[in-house]
Amino acid sequence: MVRELYFFPESHCYVVRWIVDPTKEAMLSHWHDLLEDPEYNPDFAALHDLRNRTIKGEYADTVESRDAYTRDVAPEVGGGRVAVLVDTAAAYGSGRQLTVMTGLEDDSLVTYSEEEAKRWIGLSEDHALPYTVYS
Repeated sequence: MVRELYFFPESHCYVVRWIVDPTKEAMLSHWHDLLEDPEYNPDFAALHDLRNRTIKGEYADTVESRDAYTRDVAPEVGGGRVAVLVDTAAAYGSGRQLTVMTGLEDDSLVTYSEEEAKRWIGLSEDHALPYTVYS
Protein backbone atom coordinates (compact mmCIF):
# COMPACT_ATOMS: atom_id res chain seq x y z
CA MET A 1 0.00 0.00 0.00
CA VAL A 2 1.47 3.34 -1.05
CA ARG A 3 -1.35 5.54 0.21
CA GLU A 4 -4.50 5.70 2.28
CA LEU A 5 -7.62 7.35 0.89
CA TYR A 6 -10.36 8.97 2.97
CA PHE A 7 -13.58 10.39 1.52
CA PHE A 8 -15.65 13.13 3.16
CA PRO A 9 -18.69 13.42 0.86
CA GLU A 10 -20.50 15.80 3.22
CA SER A 11 -17.62 18.27 2.66
CA HIS A 12 -17.13 17.38 -1.02
CA CYS A 13 -13.52 16.35 -0.59
CA TYR A 14 -11.10 13.53 0.04
CA VAL A 15 -7.70 13.16 1.70
CA VAL A 16 -4.75 11.15 0.41
CA ARG A 17 -2.20 10.19 3.03
CA TRP A 18 0.96 9.00 1.32
CA ILE A 19 2.56 6.08 3.19
CA VAL A 20 5.70 5.90 1.03
CA ASP A 21 7.56 8.50 -1.01
CA PRO A 22 5.44 8.80 -4.15
CA THR A 23 7.04 8.04 -7.50
CA LYS A 24 5.75 8.86 -10.96
CA GLU A 25 4.29 5.36 -11.18
CA ALA A 26 2.63 5.62 -7.75
CA MET A 27 1.03 8.98 -8.63
CA LEU A 28 -0.34 7.69 -11.93
CA SER A 29 -1.58 4.51 -10.25
CA HIS A 30 -3.28 6.61 -7.57
CA TRP A 31 -5.15 8.67 -10.17
CA HIS A 32 -6.25 5.62 -12.15
CA ASP A 33 -7.40 3.82 -8.98
CA LEU A 34 -9.20 6.96 -7.84
CA LEU A 35 -11.23 7.09 -11.03
CA GLU A 36 -12.43 3.53 -10.40
CA ASP A 37 -13.42 4.17 -6.78
CA PRO A 38 -17.24 4.36 -6.42
CA GLU A 39 -16.90 6.98 -3.66
CA TYR A 40 -14.97 9.34 -5.92
CA ASN A 41 -16.69 12.42 -7.34
CA PRO A 42 -14.80 14.57 -9.89
CA ASP A 43 -16.10 17.72 -8.18
CA PHE A 44 -14.38 16.81 -4.90
CA ALA A 45 -11.43 18.81 -3.64
CA ALA A 46 -8.32 16.87 -2.58
CA LEU A 47 -5.75 17.13 0.15
CA HIS A 48 -2.49 15.26 -0.47
CA ASP A 49 -0.69 14.79 2.83
CA LEU A 50 3.02 14.56 2.01
CA ARG A 51 4.33 15.13 5.50
CA ASN A 52 7.37 12.92 6.09
CA ARG A 53 7.45 12.24 2.33
CA THR A 54 9.27 13.47 -0.77
CA ILE A 55 8.08 13.08 -4.35
CA LYS A 56 10.71 10.94 -6.04
CA GLY A 57 11.86 11.60 -9.58
CA GLU A 58 13.90 13.67 -11.96
CA TYR A 59 12.78 16.40 -14.36
CA ALA A 60 12.20 13.80 -17.10
CA ASP A 61 9.84 11.92 -14.75
CA THR A 62 7.91 15.14 -14.17
CA VAL A 63 7.53 15.77 -17.91
CA GLU A 64 6.51 12.15 -18.52
CA SER A 65 4.01 12.27 -15.64
CA ARG A 66 2.57 15.57 -16.82
CA ASP A 67 2.03 14.20 -20.33
CA ALA A 68 0.40 11.01 -19.04
CA TYR A 69 -1.73 12.97 -16.56
CA THR A 70 -2.85 15.46 -19.21
CA ARG A 71 -3.65 12.75 -21.75
CA ASP A 72 -5.12 9.98 -19.59
CA VAL A 73 -6.25 11.39 -16.27
CA ALA A 74 -7.10 15.10 -16.37
CA PRO A 75 -10.17 14.72 -18.60
CA GLU A 76 -11.71 12.39 -16.00
CA VAL A 77 -10.45 13.75 -12.68
CA GLY A 78 -12.32 17.04 -12.69
CA GLY A 79 -11.22 20.43 -11.52
CA GLY A 80 -11.59 20.50 -7.76
CA ARG A 81 -9.21 22.41 -5.54
CA VAL A 82 -6.05 20.67 -4.37
CA ALA A 83 -4.08 21.21 -1.17
CA VAL A 84 -0.63 19.68 -0.74
CA LEU A 85 0.42 19.46 2.90
CA VAL A 86 4.18 19.33 3.49
CA ASP A 87 6.69 19.68 6.31
CA THR A 88 10.04 20.49 4.67
CA ALA A 89 11.36 22.96 2.10
CA ALA A 90 12.24 20.07 -0.26
CA ALA A 91 8.70 18.69 0.00
CA TYR A 92 7.33 22.21 -0.59
CA GLY A 93 9.27 22.35 -3.86
CA SER A 94 8.04 18.89 -4.83
CA GLY A 95 4.47 19.91 -3.99
CA ARG A 96 4.72 22.96 -6.24
CA GLN A 97 6.16 20.71 -8.94
CA LEU A 98 3.14 18.41 -8.56
CA THR A 99 0.67 21.30 -8.95
CA VAL A 100 2.48 22.60 -12.03
CA MET A 101 2.66 19.10 -13.49
CA THR A 102 -1.10 18.68 -13.19
CA GLY A 103 -1.86 22.19 -14.45
CA LEU A 104 -3.65 23.03 -11.20
CA GLU A 105 -1.45 25.96 -10.10
CA ASP A 106 -4.41 28.34 -9.88
CA ASP A 107 -6.58 25.97 -7.85
CA SER A 108 -3.89 24.57 -5.60
CA LEU A 109 -2.26 25.41 -2.32
CA VAL A 110 1.03 24.03 -1.03
CA THR A 111 1.30 24.65 2.69
CA TYR A 112 2.95 23.68 5.94
CA SER A 113 -0.32 24.27 7.83
CA GLU A 114 -2.79 21.41 8.29
CA GLU A 115 -5.53 23.88 9.23
CA GLU A 116 -4.95 25.96 6.09
CA ALA A 117 -4.95 22.82 3.90
CA LYS A 118 -8.22 21.61 5.42
CA ARG A 119 -9.82 25.02 5.02
CA TRP A 120 -8.69 25.18 1.36
CA ILE A 121 -10.53 21.95 0.49
CA GLY A 122 -13.65 22.66 2.53
CA LEU A 123 -13.01 20.89 5.83
CA SER A 124 -13.27 22.84 9.05
CA GLU A 125 -9.93 23.66 10.68
CA ASP A 126 -10.86 21.56 13.71
CA HIS A 127 -11.81 18.51 11.60
CA ALA A 128 -9.69 15.63 12.90
CA LEU A 129 -7.98 13.68 10.14
CA PRO A 130 -8.46 9.92 10.63
CA TYR A 131 -4.77 9.20 11.15
CA THR A 132 -1.75 10.41 13.09
CA VAL A 133 1.43 11.74 11.50
CA TYR A 134 4.62 11.02 13.39
CA SER A 135 7.72 13.09 12.80
